[in-house]
Amino acid sequence: MKKILLFNLLFIGSLFSQDYYFEKYAPFDENIKSPEEFLGYPIGEMHTRHDLIVSYMEYLSEVSDKAQIHYYGETYEKRKLLILAISSPDKISNLESIRDKHLSYINPDHQNYNEDLKKPEDFPVIINLGYGVHGNEPSSSEAALLTAYTLVSSEQVEVKDYLSNSIILVDPTINPDGRDRHSNWANIYKGSPLVDDPQDAEHNEYWPGGRTNHYWFDLNRDWYLGIHPESRGKLKWYHLWQPNVTTDFHEMGSNSTYFFVPFKPNGSLNPVIPKENYDYFNFLFGSYYSKALDDIGTLYFTREIFDRTYPGYGSAYPDYLGGIGILFEQASSRGHKQKTQFGEITFPFTIRNQYISGMTTVKASVENKESLKDYQSKFFKSALTESTQKRVKGYTFNKGNDNNKTKAFIDKLKLHNIEVHRNEDQFYVPTVQKNYRLVRSFFETHEKYRDSVFYDASAWSMANIYDIDYSASNKDFVGKEVDDIDQLFEVNEFSESNYSYIIDSQDYNIPAVIYDLLSNDVFTSASFKPFTIQTSSGSKTFSYGSLIIPLSIQKKLNSNELYEKMKSIQGKFNVNIYSVQSGLSSSGIDLGSRYVMPVNKPKAMMLIGTGVRAYEAGEVWHLLDQRVGMPITKVPMRNFDNISMDKYNVMILVSGNYKLSDNQIEKIKSWAENGNTIISIGSGSKLLIDSDIVNENLLKEEQSNEMDYLAYGDALENIGKEEIGGVILNSIIDLSHPLAFGYENNTLPLYKNNSVWLKPSENNYSSVVRYLDDSLIDGFLSEKNKAKINESVSLIVSKVGRGIAVMFADNPNFRGAWYGTNRLFLNAIFLGDKIRIP
Repeated sequence: MKKILLFNLLFIGSLFSQDYYFEKYAPFDENIKSPEEFLGYPIGEMHTRHDLIVSYMEYLSEVSDKAQIHYYGETYEKRKLLILAISSPDKISNLESIRDKHLSYINPDHQNYNEDLKKPEDFPVIINLGYGVHGNEPSSSEAALLTAYTLVSSEQVEVKDYLSNSIILVDPTINPDGRDRHSNWANIYKGSPLVDDPQDAEHNEYWPGGRTNHYWFDLNRDWYLGIHPESRGKLKWYHLWQPNVTTDFHEMGSNSTYFFVPFKPNGSLNPVIPKENYDYFNFLFGSYYSKALDDIGTLYFTREIFDRTYPGYGSAYPDYLGGIGILFEQASSRGHKQKTQFGEITFPFTIRNQYISGMTTVKASVENKESLKDYQSKFFKSALTESTQKRVKGYTFNKGNDNNKTKAFIDKLKLHNIEVHRNEDQFYVPTVQKNYRLVRSFFETHEKYRDSVFYDASAWSMANIYDIDYSASNKDFVGKEVDDIDQLFEVNEFSESNYSYIIDSQDYNIPAVIYDLLSNDVFTSASFKPFTIQTSSGSKTFSYGSLIIPLSIQKKLNSNELYEKMKSIQGKFNVNIYSVQSGLSSSGIDLGSRYVMPVNKPKAMMLIGTGVRAYEAGEVWHLLDQRVGMPITKVPMRNFDNISMDKYNVMILVSGNYKLSDNQIEKIKSWAENGNTIISIGSGSKLLIDSDIVNENLLKEEQSNEMDYLAYGDALENIGKEEIGGVILNSIIDLSHPLAFGYENNTLPLYKNNSVWLKPSENNYSSVVRYLDDSLIDGFLSEKNKAKINESVSLIVSKVGRGIAVMFADNPNFRGAWYGTNRLFLNAIFLGDKIRIP
């Protein structure tokens, strides 16, 4: 105790000493260093780097028998992802046994499940305190340091009681890459004295900012999509524990206060989640937070703005596993101190609110552990009861011709611990399983909502995201459960050819195959007409875009070397390869036809930086990096005037608020006219039209002469319902067009979340993807926007001199999840220069 008093005296000149945060929980174990002692500065004086956060969590695990560290992965930039488990010493030494018993109580599939022999009070409540999913919302990870120290070191009876009745799983930094990007910025521009002017550089990060991960993705949308290592590692761990309560700490605009549950009433009522979650537990926890924040005089609000309908939020996904997701939003200091309309806001102030909320979550969870455990147990039992009573018994889909896309979809089902069964080439997902509610989210669609304004998406049916041709079934299915994803599909055997090899185009990995072949100087062509030919596996029909790799034209590989390369391609990309000994087909084109064209190696560039939508740029970068293995040159807007475009043959313009000069517009146009390809998305397509780079048009907004007088209080609702937060639409595609090569069906679900409306091209061959009549598959869409869809198209190809522009109205790479529409975009990269517009 003497040590603690002396330590505080040393920092008596600092306004934000330890007492500012956790005086309430003193005394502390003098043998355990506080974060301030460990780091050498008071919490809130600097932004703490992730490696130091990791070091402190490792330190607590080493010096205390109340803490144990677990690593669940690493980021793209090789930073550690970890959980610090905190509980009483006897529980820490038996974590695996406690986890198993927890699951045995709530999980009807567990081998020791027996609800009659167990009661909620027999088990500790499982609490997941998750911090820092957005890197430039840094207060929560600092609060994680304080919270972990308090739980491990406090000598108070109240805190010890928390540990006796709970397992607390602290995830201090969900997004380490983004956090360090922001922390470095804030620390570099920190002044002495502090500068509170909102215009100062400290409060205004340069593009892309620290919110996102390495590839500029929002990880608080990725719990459901499970694209990135941060999320995939967490999901595997999360399903192992299935916590009762999970927190999701955030920051919002500086001119705000503090938000906690309950959420916005109508927009949060997901129809698959029991209403008890919203009507009871949200208000129960909210009452705890209001009292705790009232005690320290913090202003706050509830039941506004934020919803948790979309399952990809950290505060929404727990609801699907019988847990309670809790959202906090703190007004951000965006640095160390900033002036706001509510006065001066400091970094330590934001940290304290998050710290108080975290400790209050532990208190509320422990004091209500019986009702939380009982709710979770009933949640899974009711899933089985409800699913048994429903007419739909499951969802079926066939393997189709795209093995790797189907494999990715099944991998996503298994990542979410959803049962999948197989009988030969047919797959079946039964509804009668404990994760029935997740099954519904994967396959069900909704067009009617109680709210018309959404914080994010209003559509998320995963089967449509992957363009899976599925159907609901009211019959049971006999088949074996799928366990091994890696061995899901076997590839064929093929012999060495003295003539040519052929790879059918209908596989998601074909663009990656093309780039690998071209990077290794393997001459590769694509067929622009289908054909049937005798192969080493018998007669086989090949679709539009199939790859032909002839031996006689290869300049650097002999017969045996080419064969070895093709075997390597098959092993790497899991595609079927066929050898042929003759170029004569039995129907369709022959292999020497003028409809067989060489594929050129793409050299792509993309504008990034101020004004460019970082999310979309990151999606392109991630797609090419992680799935195609193709580099893309990212050119900052500030450098665009100084670079030569001659070395590139593909330019990508994602959405953004571009401020291009006349000279820059002319630079792009003249480059395209020389036979190159521009690919634009969303407002990037609008830029091409507004700048007269292409001769196409946008749908014009009809102006009414009638004046409607509306209530001022309804303005946000009226404006909001006309915004497209995210819907899934059905479209028809021209399978004979190079952009559609590889598709099996001529209808394709796509995602729309913008107000870019492309008017159909005057050229009858240029509107490649058109919305179907009654195109809405999933989500909320106003009647006004439905009318616009009926008059517009989704994808146009337009001449630009000897080059072309491929213009997407809708993002084909949304959140890295849209396997169904990725191929349109990749075809534009690899085959765009082959398109000839009549």
